[in-house]
Parts: sequence; structure tokens; C-alpha cells
Amino acid sequence: MDLRKAKQFWSWFEVNNAKYLFLNEMTSDLKEEAIKIFQAELHQYCQSIYFLIGKETETRKKELIITAEGNKDYFNNVEFLIDHAPELNRWALMKFKPAMGSGFKAVIQNREFDPRITRCLLLDDENDPDKIGLRMYYNDFNLTYKRNFAYGTYVMLDMLLGEKSATLDIDHLEIVKTPDNIDDVDYIYLDQIKKYIDIKKAGY
Repeated sequence: MDLRKAKQFWSWFEVNNAKYLFLNEMTSDLKEEAIKIFQAELHQYCQSIYFLIGKETETRKKELIITAEGNKDYFNNVEFLIDHAPELNRWALMKFKPAMGSGFKAVIQNREFDPRITRCLLLDDENDPDKIGLRMYYNDFNLTYKRNFAYGTYVMLDMLLGEKSATLDIDHLEIVKTPDNIDDVDYIYLDQIKKYIDIKKAGY
């Protein structure tokens, strides 16, 4: 990690942070330019991390989320940058995208992904019982659109578990067409997955 570059980014942010408190109130042109400038400054520290401006917290601070977009090779860069941030009274700094709960629907290439109706099976690894595997079932799964289904699945996991858990806690993922005997499968709905992962990680 490069401490000099981390300090350089935070020095820029301390001077320029005020306008980003109102990023979502800007006109589209001004917002696009502000995002471009922020990302350019952030990329001087690391080319593979990004940012999000989140909601206002209960203490009336604005969330600044630094993300590696699920690329675990750069998780250390995210953590190092936040760990070396100065005190910023108006900002709540966050490492990685947080879990958002299950009350959402994601639309990928005109297909809706809803964790409340998406079925999955928890897979066990006899050689390593600590590993967590998932088999995802989609009624309309088609190999031609496998990448879209994979992306939609990762978006849902990201929202349900948060970026870090979705990347590090799921060791194996399968995506298949829902079988005719699905009622014989001991499946759960995806919106319950966090509870099962927490239980598994606790060793139960």
C-alpha cells in the first residue's frame, strides 16, 4: 500500500468534500463531472477501487463508501485507504458496499431478479465443511444468457450480504435451470441466505 498516495487523496478530499455532500442534488452534467473528478483522484491511489455516496446516517453524516466492486485482490487497498483517513466531521466512511436487506428487485438486461422468489440450495463440501456453496435455480435459465444470470445473482448477493461477505463467504456457486422435481429439493429462498451464512460461520 502507498501511504503517500493515500494521504494525497485525503488531502484533496478535505479541500473538495463539501460539494459532494450535495452530489445527488446536482444537475446531471455537474454530477457527471464531479463523479469523474472524484474517480480520477481516487484512481491516483488505486486504479481498481471506486466510490459511492450513500444515505445520511442518524448522526446526520453522509456515507462515503469505498468499494473494490467485489474484487478481493483490492480489498486491502480499500481497507488501507479508510484506515488512513483524517477525521471528517460530515462524513461516515465505509469499507465496501454494505448489506441492504432483501426489499429490492434488480433488473439486468430486462430480467427482474428478486431474492424473495429466487430459490437456492445450500451445498456441503465433505472435504471442507466450513466452505459454503450455493446452487441457484431459475425457471427460465438459458446457457445463452448465463452471464446475465450470473451477474444478476451476484448483484442480489451483494445487496443481501454486503460486498465483502458476498465475495469471501461464498466459496462455490452454481446456476441451473429449475428441475421438474424442485418440490423434492430442500431449497430456501435467497432472501434467507444471510441467516444461514451467519449460522454456518458460527460453527453450528
